[in-house]
Amino acid sequence: MQSISSRRNDMQELLSATVAQQCLRWATRVLNKFMEIERELFLGCRPYERSPVRRGLRNGYDPRRFDTRWGPVRLRMPKVRGATQPFRSRILRAYARRQESVERCILQWVASGMSTRAVSRALSQAFGAIVSAATVSRIVAKVDAEMNAFRNRRLERGLRHVYLDGKHGKIGRHTHRRGRGRQKKAVLLLAWGIDHDGKEDLIDFQVAPDESEASWDAFLRRLRKRGVVELNRFDERLERIITDGHGGIAAALALNYPETPHQVCVFHKIKNLAEHLYERAHRKSIQKDAGKAFEARTRAECLARLRRWRRRWEPHEPEAVGQFLKDIDHMLLFYASPFHLRRRLKSTNPIERFIRELDRKFEQAGPYPNARSWERATYLVYSELRDRGYAAFRRRHDFTRNS
Repeated sequence: MQSISSRRNDMQELLSATVAQQCLRWATRVLNKFMEIERELFLGCRPYERSPVRRGLRNGYDPRRFDTRWGPVRLRMPKVRGATQPFRSRILRAYARRQESVERCILQWVASGMSTRAVSRALSQAFGAIVSAATVSRIVAKVDAEMNAFRNRRLERGLRHVYLDGKHGKIGRHTHRRGRGRQKKAVLLLAWGIDHDGKEDLIDFQVAPDESEASWDAFLRRLRKRGVVELNRFDERLERIITDGHGGIAAALALNYPETPHQVCVFHKIKNLAEHLYERAHRKSIQKDAGKAFEARTRAECLARLRRWRRRWEPHEPEAVGQFLKDIDHMLLFYASPFHLRRRLKSTNPIERFIRELDRKFEQAGPYPNARSWERATYLVYSELRDRGYAAFRRRHDFTRNS
């Protein structure tokens, strides 16, 4: 006897199939009707109506298959002859063969590492869409061209603050050999900026083999060529560069932006204390005490708290204390800024928020086959966030020129 759960699943599948069929019929009927109304408005008269303002003649229909999220529909594209200007439907863009949501699925699947042939098979199974691997490649090529234009755009207006960080991962595919693979470590270098009008945006991204000085130096040289300079022709100055304090970034910044103050992220330094501890049991206490020191309202008060923190912890964890205080001058730079800006300048939180959005995507996709796929996925995540009005891209009045 069939169980209740299996019968419930059968009913759900039957209901889903019925809804999909009804949606297909409705979409076909509505689209054809709307395009017929478009032709009628274009001609200026109804069928079989004589009118002195007629702008052309009806010329039948062209059949077209159009793939939607519910499956393929058969459309009748109206034709016109004898008109002074060509008739084009505004319901569907010219030569469109599939719904935009279907194309978004294609891009998401390709960004997740699927091959063009695998995407073609998945489209056939999910939507009944007949899309060849070559067509998938052409759709992806459009995204690559848009991504290249974004990464090479000229930054005419100056940036007030720039955040730099790297996201570690792996690229390469698994092999069929047990216990082996061709994956290798890589880093996604990211630059996030806030301009003098308070607007935030992603500046650039690039996959590099590591976070060495050479990798960051090449990345920063690209930024300089695109217009990220200390002082531009509009007299807009780059006031601060905020990083996690990695040695490769610091060395590259000294070469490319020697005049710009370099703020080291306080949160990263506190978190990295755990890497130099002798006793793991000290982790929570030493990190908590270090964090309280940077809650001080003035630089002098913060230094006084750090001296007390040092006297307490240096006998127990000398290496951790020494590594933490090594970059203390760069960590305290945020005290030179107005009070309402300090919270966002003493850490790399703005770029970390974007990295968390990337993590949600990357956890589903896993390692990418190559650097290009990783960069493409990054741009697609950025585009999706931008289109839906992601809060990080909105103008912040705290960072405007008068602040």
